[in-house]
This record gives sequence, C-alpha cells and structure tokens, in this order.
Amino acid sequence: MGRILGWGLIATTLLVTPLTAIDPINPIKMLVVVPVGFMCLGLLLANRKSVVWSKYKIVLSLIVAFVVWQVLVVLISGGEIYQQLFGSQGRNTGFITYVAFSLIFVGAVIASNSAQLKKLVIIIFIVGGASLAYGVIQALGGDPFKWVNPYSPVFGFLGNPNFQSSLLGVLGAIAFAQLFVKSLRIQFKALIGLYLLVTLYVI
Repeated sequence: MGRILGWGLIATTLLVTPLTAIDPINPIKMLVVVPVGFMCLGLLLANRKSVVWSKYKIVLSLIVAFVVWQVLVVLISGGEIYQQLFGSQGRNTGFITYVAFSLIFVGAVIASNSAQLKKLVIIIFIVGGASLAYGVIQALGGDPFKWVNPYSPVFGFLGNPNFQSSLLGVLGAIAFAQLFVKSLRIQFKALIGLYLLVTLYVI
C-alpha cells in the first residue's frame, strides 16, 4: 500500500494536461486520487484479517462520520447531482473525491511506519524538487506552455500561486527538519540548504 500511496502522491501533485484539456489541472488530479483511494480500500479489505482494527477506532469513527455527513449533504442539499458528485468546475472536489481522500487517509494511517516515513521524505524531495524546478522556469519567463492564468505566473503544477506557495512551504518545513538528522552527511545538508534558498525565491 505504501508504494501505491507514494506514486499516487507524486502523480497527483505533478500531473497536468496543458495540451489536451480545457481544465488542465484538476480533472487529471481527480483521475489519480479516486483510483488510489479505492485501491487502498481494496487492499484493506483483502488484508482485513491482518489489520488490528482496534488500534484505529478513533480514526475510523471520524472517517465514517465524515462520509455519512457527506452522504447526507448529497441527499438533502437539493443541489445539482453531477456537481455534488464531481465538484464544481475548476475544483473537482465533490463527494467522490472526498470519499477517495477519506480512503487514502485511512490507508496512510494503517500503512504508516518508520520505513514508510523515510520513503515519504524521499518522495517529498522528488515532488518538491520538480515543483521548484518548474517554479523557477515560470519565474524566469521560460514556461513552454501558454497558460490562461490571471494570477502570478509562478503556480507550479497546481494552477494557483497560493497553492504552490503552500505546498513549497510545507515541503520546505519538512526539508528543514532534515538538517537536524545527525546521521545525514554534510553534503546532503548543503543540498537541503540550497533547496530551501530556492524555495524562498520561488515562494
């Protein structure tokens, strides 16, 4: 499950379709999130006997309550059904996406361990490095795609400069924490320092 979550995180963050879609940002990300969520559900059901469910009572209770609330909203809000299921254009955060997020959350909680957390740090640097590189290209005016965007030209793979800054800020904080890992070589710490400087520039 850790591998599915890892690749899902990379794909969700980095995939865009600027040449083939009216909305090049959100639908493709939903197209990744939903299958990843239901793959997590399938793996949890297939391995249900090996999971100590009693350890996750609080998490499961909160997620069940959240999903039930979402179902009630869909049933009684009276809104347009397709918009409720798939979300508004430019967001695609409807009922289906929220259910997938919930399944991913449960899968991540159950699959979490020290080995997976180390892999997560690697994934963070992959995602952060790619987002930073593209952000620098955009900041220098070298973006190969002609985006229709009323905001700042630096929006990475997320379509919005605020989202880009938030992502880089969170990833930068995690990267900064690695400077305090005693076993990490000085060369890697220097690279992290450079990474953080570029992060500040792009933000």
